Amino acid sequence: MPRKLPIHSKTRRKTLINSRTLILIAFSLFLCIVWQTSGLCAIENLVAAWNFNQGTGNTVKDISGNGHNGSISGAKWVQGKFGKALEFNGDGDQVLVPHSDKLNLQKGLTVEAWIYPTGWNPDLNAIAQKWEDGSNRRQYQLTVYKEKNWWYATCCGDKWKPRAEGQINVKLAKWIHLAGTYDGKKLRNYTNGKLDIETVDMTSGLFASDVPVAIGGYGPKTKKVTYGQNRHFMGIIDEVRIWGKALSEKEIRDGMKGPIASVKTNRKLPVVWGDVKYH
Repeated sequence: MPRKLPIHSKTRRKTLINSRTLILIAFSLFLCIVWQTSGLCAIENLVAAWNFNQGTGNTVKDISGNGHNGSISGAKWVQGKFGKALEFNGDGDQVLVPHSDKLNLQKGLTVEAWIYPTGWNPDLNAIAQKWEDGSNRRQYQLTVYKEKNWWYATCCGDKWKPRAEGQINVKLAKWIHLAGTYDGKKLRNYTNGKLDIETVDMTSGLFASDVPVAIGGYGPKTKKVTYGQNRHFMGIIDEVRIWGKALSEKEIRDGMKGPIASVKTNRKLPVVWGDVKYH
């Protein structure tokens, strides 16, 4: 007949198991925190994120872990909304991120950024885009036009439409958060986390585009495509993010409160902003 263990032995064994479990959980969280600082801690639907916090060099690192690093052309490192950022002169400065199929988002996306404009070009003032004029390679473009947030995402054979033309003023020398979304049906733009305007239904999906993503500028200058080179952004850009889904107003409002690098999660779930530590 098997010998029964004393009650205190069972308690000790249970305590030991619980301690080991806690140690494993703590170690997993530690690894996630370490990996997140290197952009390796995956967040579902985050396609690319540039927080510019390296503060030096000629490359901006994509901290999403998806490898969409960009090359800096002319822009200067400065203090940003959260840590470091890049300042653009409105006359050719930009960051170019090479084309990737992962950035070719046709069924749903969000593009968002913090900006500090110091002046306006008379035409568009490009913030972030996958777009090339003079061709059929237009896909999405977050920009400011006549001091309003404009969000383009093209389909259906029209080179400039549909577009969501914002109504809220974007003021100079102030930090402001802009975002544009497409959910497979509608375009929406948001200013400082508030819905500005939405378009009619657009269910056909977006055009494909094989051009680079440009931040602060209008893309590569080529002999064939020169139109749009007066459409660069003048001022500071920080915390540019591209998502593979349309974020809700609440997700945008909560997410703009802090840098994406502070997310400490490795769960394959939609982002829970309660997991974000704001600085």
